[in-house]
Amino acid sequence: MRLSDPYNTTELKSRAQFVAIGFAFLIFLLLFRLWYLQIWRGEEYRLFSDRNRFKIERISAPRGQILDRRGALLADNRPRFDIHVTRAFATNLDKELEALKSILQWSDEEFEERSRLVKAFPLYQSRRIARDVSWDQLAQVENRSNELSSLGIQVQSVRDYLYGDAFFHVIGYTGEVSEINLQRLRQRFPDRNYRLGDSIGVIGAESIYERFLRGSDGREFVVVDVKGRPVHRTNLRLFDQNTRVGARAGNSLELSLDLELQLTALRAFGDQRGAAVALDPNTGEILAMISRPSLDPNLFTRELTGRQLNALRERPDKPFLDRSLGEHYPPGSTYKMLMGAAALEEGVVTAEQSFHCPGFFRFGRRIWRCHRRSGHGHVDLREAIKVSCDVYFYNVALALGLDRMHRWAKQFGLGRRTNLGHEIFSNSPLAQFYRFNSEQTGFVPNSSWVRRSGHTSLEGETINAGIGQGGNLMTVTQLARMTAAFGNSGQFFQPQLVRAQRRPGGDLIEAYESLLENQVQLKPETSALILDAMKAVVNERDGTALGSRIAEFSWGGKTGTSQVVALSLRPEDEDEIPFEMEHHALFVGLAPIENPKIAVAVIVEHGRSGSRAAAPIARAMVRNYLNRQVAAR
Repeated sequence: MRLSDPYNTTELKSRAQFVAIGFAFLIFLLLFRLWYLQIWRGEEYRLFSDRNRFKIERISAPRGQILDRRGALLADNRPRFDIHVTRAFATNLDKELEALKSILQWSDEEFEERSRLVKAFPLYQSRRIARDVSWDQLAQVENRSNELSSLGIQVQSVRDYLYGDAFFHVIGYTGEVSEINLQRLRQRFPDRNYRLGDSIGVIGAESIYERFLRGSDGREFVVVDVKGRPVHRTNLRLFDQNTRVGARAGNSLELSLDLELQLTALRAFGDQRGAAVALDPNTGEILAMISRPSLDPNLFTRELTGRQLNALRERPDKPFLDRSLGEHYPPGSTYKMLMGAAALEEGVVTAEQSFHCPGFFRFGRRIWRCHRRSGHGHVDLREAIKVSCDVYFYNVALALGLDRMHRWAKQFGLGRRTNLGHEIFSNSPLAQFYRFNSEQTGFVPNSSWVRRSGHTSLEGETINAGIGQGGNLMTVTQLARMTAAFGNSGQFFQPQLVRAQRRPGGDLIEAYESLLENQVQLKPETSALILDAMKAVVNERDGTALGSRIAEFSWGGKTGTSQVVALSLRPEDEDEIPFEMEHHALFVGLAPIENPKIAVAVIVEHGRSGSRAAAPIARAMVRNYLNRQVAAR
């Protein structure tokens, strides 16, 4: 540093000049770029700007696949092509709608209705006018795209249910997000970006496992012309490829259901109404779950008018009702197994003790009938279960008392929800809010209820409850669990529907273990006697289900008939009884009886007889399942 220049201004000036030159060069580059864009290529970009716009195009994510216990695909996805209309892009809206009417073959009434809807749409908003058009219709619209300027095609991933109505209630179906539930969904699943018109599970597994099955939509920036149609981008690299975010499919669920067993049960049911549930007594896994009648869930991924939907909802046979969980019934004589076990455990009867059945039972001024008017004579517990003697269990009920009967029923899972599907939420505080298909609790009467209701005496209710009538109400799934407990020494497992959850590529996320919910304390001799009596029902002379004997397997069960209306209201002539007044037919079973692998419960609404209507269905299910197990060894 020189003494004449203590602040080194000479060096600072040279640096300042260098920086100024750099800034000048940068400004020159910016001006040159501006000249290039505005002057040299200005006309090209001006035309592009006039004719095209940018928009974010949503890429629909497919839902996770649903498979059975052996990997058979039950629910997949397919592309659905929807036609959308934007009024502002129309050259002649009426003419374009007329052309679309011809392509889609609308009736005059339907055309008028859709025309009114279109003309009420916002001018610049794209709204759907037709859903799930065929490939042929799609090709016609694309070929006439120049004259149909207001129309566009959008692709949506929707469900494809491979077996029609076979799994309607247990797997469920998907519908569209409405304004009513949009806000709720956005709060519950903020990362899933729900919008109006998106697919969402409505009932069954599709609904309760929505958070796992729904994927994450992707997005892509695309260039469209003024009519919203994508254009080819040759030299205009306005967006990097990184701006595209691919859709991520939902997780796949491997269910405990057995496809072959489910189809066998459906064939056995035919056109009858009712439900059937089969489960593994040693794990609680649901092997089959049927409710009839049902609907093809693919209906709800296609075009369905409000009138058509209302017609389905108003059908007298109630196809939307899940009769395996969402409806409860008097258990009838299937309840007698539980009454017998409770009586033995409480010491109010012994295995050898018998009661005389003259065909009726008198208590006070009232008379209760046995289903066999001529009576069964002297019967012990094993014989009473085998021939389903009502009089025996009238005596047992009075000896037990209603409150002890109530306590034993609760131990066997009756009168409370099974919480099906909760295995996947076992560690979540939200589990209590999930109810599979509006599952019913059922009902088991006790003395306090009798006093509150005031419509019957305590003794009268006790006698009726002893044969599964009175205030008793149970779901078919509850009856299957009760039956299973007799085959596994009183162990009560949480009903399990999901065995595993996997990523879209097949990698395992989590496998779900069986959950032991309760252990009913039964003496070995009690369980042995009940199982032996069940075996006699289908294998011995006078057994109420002898016609459903299986030669190659040893199995057992219990028939049941539950009254729909009071006997006093039914016509005396059997031929004059209306279908709606006929008794429900029930059957529960275990097989093989020595080492049970399957427990079943079946109800046929208004089937009249458990042995003739319900037992053959259970027999078909057991034979199918066990024969395949033997063949697989």
